Amino acid sequence: MNENALIKYSDIKEVFNNMGIDDSGFHNPTLKNDLEMDSQELIEFIVELESVLRLDIPDGIIENKDTISDVLIKLNNLKFNFTNQRVDKISVSADVSTVRQAVWDLTSWERKLEHIKSIKISNQTDDYQEFWMEVLNSRGEISVTAQSTRLLYEDLIYFYQPTPPDYLSKHGGYWEFKQNGNETDIILHHRWIVSDTATELLECQNKKDLQEKISKILQVHALETLLRWKGIFDEN
Repeated sequence: MNENALIKYSDIKEVFNNMGIDDSGFHNPTLKNDLEMDSQELIEFIVELESVLRLDIPDGIIENKDTISDVLIKLNNLKFNFTNQRVDKISVSADVSTVRQAVWDLTSWERKLEHIKSIKISNQTDDYQEFWMEVLNSRGEISVTAQSTRLLYEDLIYFYQPTPPDYLSKHGGYWEFKQNGNETDIILHHRWIVSDTATELLECQNKKDLQEKISKILQVHALETLLRWKGIFDEN
């Protein structure tokens, strides 16, 4: 598997097919309660995943209580070996399916999100995207040009940047969408690894200051994006 390729639902589906497991008819099923995997089948599932993905999965990473979304998140986090994380959350006045589809639909981003200068899609299927994105800063200048890949499964969108900003060697994460009464909670997870040149680039004196500065940069970007989506949905 390509070192920058996301692990997708189709990879897990291949393992299910090899094992004779039918997950159709479920919405993000759990391995044990819905798919009725016993402890031996869980071991077989992990061994098959290792073979299909060519990935070493340590004991205890995949649990029988996990949903397929949980498995996708854990496998991609494991593959890219992220060492840092932050989580930001906001609630919007819309149902889950509407919110998820809007965030997935790249073709509307330039029109809906003022800080997006351009989106150039190079590959897209129903559940996978590859694209380049230009992002504007508060002065209307292009501050970030990034390549991204994304996968969609149920109420999860996982993303990875093969070419992250220079202060990061790896950057990815995922969006979760959860119904909460009449609103939807949008939860944005950022995962990353700091680059060797980050201390100099961001003019930090020590590792603690560097980590805090990078987390703050990602928080600003995350909240700007989340608040723009909130404004879109709360106006409708």
